[in-house]
Amino acid sequence: MTKVEITTALNSFISAIGKITKIRHTIANSLIVDELYSNPITDSNVNETFTIKAGNIFTYSLVIVKVGKVAQITARITNVSGSSQGAQSVFSFRENEYKPKIAFNPIKIRAFSSGGAVLNFTLTNSGLVFNGALAPNGTLYEFSFETYITEN
Repeated sequence: MTKVEITTALNSFISAIGKITKIRHTIANSLIVDELYSNPITDSNVNETFTIKAGNIFTYSLVIVKVGKVAQITARITNVSGSSQGAQSVFSFRENEYKPKIAFNPIKIRAFSSGGAVLNFTLTNSGLVFNGALAPNGTLYEFSFETYITEN
């Protein structure tokens, strides 16, 4: 939930009757608590609930934990094709709520494969892009707990 959505919901509860009832106060408090202690969201190239996959060459799964405007992302990316892939997009964000703030510089992320190979990724307001060559045939790259500030 964004700051604007919370403010709008709180204001509508207050102005609906002109006075705050116990139930309206409870609902308003619930909105605030849910935002501060939100559940992690999960997404993948299969679900595409919060992201949109860039093609059929990659599989990915991710978890985003967002508290206020601060988010942490953990991801697993695999090249399922038989050939190495050059720099390109893995996914774009569907939901503005989880996009990195556009005013910030792109976030550079180092991901590691099980074999120890390192690949650099960039998280932007548009989505996740890798730089370099993604190894073929199911090589899995992972990164964890990269922190960023969200757009909303």
